[in-house]
Amino acid sequence: MKIKLLLIVTTIILLFYPRVNFGQTPYLGVCSNFALFTAGGALSTDGATVITGDIASYTSTPTGFSGPGLVYGTIYPVGAASDPAFTDVSLAYTDLFDRVNDDIIGTPLETGTLTPGTIHPGVHRTVGAAALNGDLIFDGEGDPNALFIIQIRGAFEIASSINITLINEARFSNIYWQVNTWVNLGAATVFRGTIVAGGAITLLEGSSLHGRALTTAGAIELHNNMVIFVPGPAGAITGTATVCQGQSGVVYSVSEITDATDYIWTLPAGATISAGANTNSITVDFSASATSGVITVQGSNTYGTGTVSPDYAVTVNPATGATTFTAGAITVCQNAIDETYTATAANSTSIDYSVLPITAGVINITTGVMNWDATFIGTATITATSTGLCGTTTADREVIVDPATGATTFTAGAITVCQNAIDETYTATAANSTSIDYSVLPITAGVINITTGVMNWDAAFTGTATITATSTGLCGTTTADREVTVDLATGATIFTAGAITVCQNAIDETYTATAANSTSIDYSVLPLTAGVINVTTGVMNWDAAFNGTATITATSTGLCGTTTADREVVVDPATGATTFTAGAITVCQNAIDETYTATAANSTSIDYSVLPITAGVINVTTGVMNWDAAFTGTATITATSTGLCGTTTVDREVIVDPATGATTFTAGATTICQNAIDETYTATATNSTSIVYSVLPVAAGVINVTTGVMNWDEAFSGTATITATSTGLCGTTTADREVIVNTIPAGGGSIGADIVCQGQTGVLYSVPVIANATDYIWTLPPGATITAGANTNNITVDFNSSASSGVVTVQGSNICGIGPVSADFAVTVNSLPAVAGTIAGTAVICQGETGIIYTVPVISDATDYIWTLPAGATITAGANTNSITVDFSASAVSGNITVQGNNICGSGTISADFSVTLNSIPTAPTASTTVQPTCAISTGTIVVTAPLGAGYEYSIDGLNYQASATFSSVTANATYNVTVRNASSINCFSSATAVTVNAEPSAPVTATASTVIQPTCSTATGTIEVTSPLGAYEYNIDGGIYQASVTFAGIAAGSHTIFVRSTTDNTCISSATDVTVNAQPSLPVAPTASVTNQPTCVTTTGTIEITAPLGAGYEYSVDGINYQASSIFANLAANTSYNVTVRTSSDIACVSSAIVVTVNVVPSTPSAAGTITGTALICQGQTEVIYSVNVIGDATDYIWTLPAGATITAGANTNTITVDFNSSVANGIITVQGSSSCGEGTVSDDFAVTVNLLPGAAGTITGSAGCQ
Repeated sequence: MKIKLLLIVTTIILLFYPRVNFGQTPYLGVCSNFALFTAGGALSTDGATVITGDIASYTSTPTGFSGPGLVYGTIYPVGAASDPAFTDVSLAYTDLFDRVNDDIIGTPLETGTLTPGTIHPGVHRTVGAAALNGDLIFDGEGDPNALFIIQIRGAFEIASSINITLINEARFSNIYWQVNTWVNLGAATVFRGTIVAGGAITLLEGSSLHGRALTTAGAIELHNNMVIFVPGPAGAITGTATVCQGQSGVVYSVSEITDATDYIWTLPAGATISAGANTNSITVDFSASATSGVITVQGSNTYGTGTVSPDYAVTVNPATGATTFTAGAITVCQNAIDETYTATAANSTSIDYSVLPITAGVINITTGVMNWDATFIGTATITATSTGLCGTTTADREVIVDPATGATTFTAGAITVCQNAIDETYTATAANSTSIDYSVLPITAGVINITTGVMNWDAAFTGTATITATSTGLCGTTTADREVTVDLATGATIFTAGAITVCQNAIDETYTATAANSTSIDYSVLPLTAGVINVTTGVMNWDAAFNGTATITATSTGLCGTTTADREVVVDPATGATTFTAGAITVCQNAIDETYTATAANSTSIDYSVLPITAGVINVTTGVMNWDAAFTGTATITATSTGLCGTTTVDREVIVDPATGATTFTAGATTICQNAIDETYTATATNSTSIVYSVLPVAAGVINVTTGVMNWDEAFSGTATITATSTGLCGTTTADREVIVNTIPAGGGSIGADIVCQGQTGVLYSVPVIANATDYIWTLPPGATITAGANTNNITVDFNSSASSGVVTVQGSNICGIGPVSADFAVTVNSLPAVAGTIAGTAVICQGETGIIYTVPVISDATDYIWTLPAGATITAGANTNSITVDFSASAVSGNITVQGNNICGSGTISADFSVTLNSIPTAPTASTTVQPTCAISTGTIVVTAPLGAGYEYSIDGLNYQASATFSSVTANATYNVTVRNASSINCFSSATAVTVNAEPSAPVTATASTVIQPTCSTATGTIEVTSPLGAYEYNIDGGIYQASVTFAGIAAGSHTIFVRSTTDNTCISSATDVTVNAQPSLPVAPTASVTNQPTCVTTTGTIEITAPLGAGYEYSVDGINYQASSIFANLAANTSYNVTVRTSSDIACVSSAIVVTVNVVPSTPSAAGTITGTALICQGQTEVIYSVNVIGDATDYIWTLPAGATITAGANTNTITVDFNSSVANGIITVQGSSSCGEGTVSDDFAVTVNLLPGAAGTITGSAGCQ
């Protein structure tokens, strides 16, 4: 009746339902909420179908979807929401059926369209039934709202493994299939759109429907299918995981999400999408303040949003800031001390330092400490290169290195003068100086001309004066002192070192004195008992016994007299030995405060301490000891005496005897019978030396005072007190033990139930109170036990299942004995049902299974059967019988089934447990691609990490399962649906988790690299730098270790091979790039050079010319610092030796060895000639007479003048000549003067030569001629 009524209503609505245009979205009403709905048939699945959305059948409740099929939505029962859907599905069918078609398409559809295989927006109709035997494309032509309606005027058969794809903004939510009768969706087919049929709809094995299936009549059958109309789960995001603040144009993408029309991206703070919003590939800009975070994406369409992708963590590193120097001089002197150059850059991880030219010196690359080359002058550039996680910045600091002023050296001036000496000229020189000033100290020595160095000594001054020459240049000042001794009196003696207070028997002390103009200082000491002093060194060896005052005397001796000085030294006495004078050496535990007193000669204070610290606290000053209440044993009191000279200590050991502990009884009864045998009472107390025992009242008996043996009086009953008294080294303690002496009880009778059942419990029996009884002894029938009230006059009894008839009795009891037994009380015991047998049935099942039967053999004497089931299990038939039918809910758990018979006497013995294992539907697996394809291995590995265990099997295609959670050699560039099932119940399988195996990566492109720094003469290696590819790569040279840096420094000359590999896949390695580092250049040969023009009197400078090697590739220097292209150096200072070197202009570190070339001094007019020496009186005709004069300064020749008749025969033009005088020579003078190219010097004084004449000619001889 209900269906007929709805049909009538629907018909009326359809009659008045307006016709619509194609462009209007078809009407679905409440059916838009359903994934599956049938208005006239069953809705069922026989496999692991997964539905996203609501399902309902107007005629019956859907079946198979509470397991193994799963529905992520609502399964509506008959009626409820399905009532309005019944009407709306008919309206939807009519709306689609009535749309005016744009064209007629043939069958099969893949070839029957205007564009074979492609359907464009519009209404397309077949003439009759249709088939789809190949893939079909829906082209949205760029319009995301494009509407497709396909009217099948008959049945619709879709073949197996067909795929419907969408391009150009086409949406499955805008595709509608109106089918007149039934629809068959082939196995493994992927179908898209909303099916509104007039007959049955069948989804064959493994096919999937991205949309809905609605029918006005006929059943909907599913077989391991998937029906969804929200987007599928998002896969793993790919992109750059580490970026920099401020970085832009970073691309992130995700594989296209099934059925997604939009993509919803979430980004870290500070990141914005600059391109590709709402697509599967976005371009992201990171602001300067962006922070690290995660990127996620999920698909979206008109029906909702899909599963969010796994988090893609992005680390945003801060940009490297500008490099700025914060320390380091910009002007230094030649050969300055090391200078530290410090730079800073925000967010930098390291700062490296370098210097150019390399001849400037060596800078520590890390610390920036610059070690200047001693020979370098000029301008150097310090470069700081800051490297951070995001980029590199540099800063330069130019440093001017001024030439160092050379050492000042005196070249003239006396070092010893006499008081009031004549003026003395002091002359000094220093390389690179611009001026030299002269000064003298002390100022009482006289006055020195600051410029000329002429010293005018003060007439009264004696002693040592220091002439200081201060040379000033561009870079610094140097000085030289020349000490000048002006001898006179020895100065006063003054002590400069040596203590004036020492301790007795101190270590050796050195006394030092000084006195102006002294040549020696001797030391002595008084009194002699003070010790022995070294007369020369002043080292004082103190006598161990001496204290008091000693006098050290220093006696200074100089060129002019002796002076003395005394130093009084106080020798303080040593601190004496410390001795205790008061304080006990034995105390009791927790004794009152004890004062410990010590004394020591020459002490100024005495401090007290105690060990161990657990002994208590002692006053450091007064010695009052506060003993810790818990301490016993040996403590050490230490007194430390401090005096002017040293510290001494003494210990006093104190024994702290323990206190006598509390007395405690360890043996002896507290309850006995009257006239009992002797009882021994024993007590103990820590630290006790004896224990004495006593008893009260005395009528109780007699106790041995030492052993504690108690002899009870036979007439005594009641309470007695035993006392134990313990005595120790430190005190006495006592303890009492009360003893009750009892009498013997009387007898009694009993009453209670006389008929019971086997297994009956809680049966009461009682007896009047028995006089003097402390316990009650009951006897029961076989199989009966007391469960409450034992040892009382009221008991509760349980009868077990095998109990038999018998009697109940009772008798009183106390420590003195047992009273008379009561009269027998007869009890009749009836039987329980027999023991239940073994249960039979299914032991392993899946949660949600129903209709499972369990049985047990018939139980004797049972009128009922009591079954117990695991939680979640319910008896649906056979309750209270020996055969039951059980349904297990979806939340049922494993457990035991038991059964027992029951009758009016109770329940029989429970059967043995029948264990039932409930296999739960596994949770959706947690799985990931642990090994993505690499350049070396083209497949991936998927690993399931949860749930795990021996009871599970795993699949990545929903068909083939395996025990291992690892799937190796998985084909790349695909998404897999991972499921898990119970191995013991293959129908217990989970929902699917999508896991994507990426496409196989490509190897990096071949590196672009070059040698950016070639070897030089100073550096034998070069630097190679890779300029592309850059990014997530590592670099390798010659098969070595890969590195992140694109720079390879310290590379030897030769050909080298560069490789690039991906940091994300170290098997992705580029092909090789060859780069050559040139050979190290050779040094130029030592130059050939000479002075081509020496200084003259006119031209005071010289010229040096280099004749080899020559060429455009060379530069030349005569000082090793300044180089020029010309090989000629003019205007060179005279009287100087020059180190001539040559270097290559292309590599200034290539410098030859030096040769020394000297430019002579500038010649000058010869000095005045001195006095001639030789023979002043000669004879005419005398030869080889020698005359000489001292060497004349700056003379290159000597011009001699001689008397007429005198001739130089040897030594002409020298300062010593040999002269011959002829026979006619006359008196005359000899002179000489020096000569040079600059002129002639002053003539010497005349040297007079007197010539003695030879005798005249003899006359004629006269006389007689004699005879023999």
